[in-house]
Amino acid sequence: MVSSEIKMRVAQNCNGYRPVYYMRLVNSITYGSESCSSCVNYVREKCTEGLFDEIRETISVN
Repeated sequence: MVSSEIKMRVAQNCNGYRPVYYMRLVNSITYGSESCSSCVNYVREKCTEGLFDEIRETISVN
């Protein structure tokens, strides 16, 4: 299982990130945060675009 922090860092560096909800409620805890969990391309804990592993490796190197 991938940690929430890793998902957030990957989403922030992903050019394929597309949020499920474009409108966020101001009172929402997730307001302004990006995460793979909130991406349309992240289904069943897997990136359907095949970008997650590549970006995670790049982040870990830097």
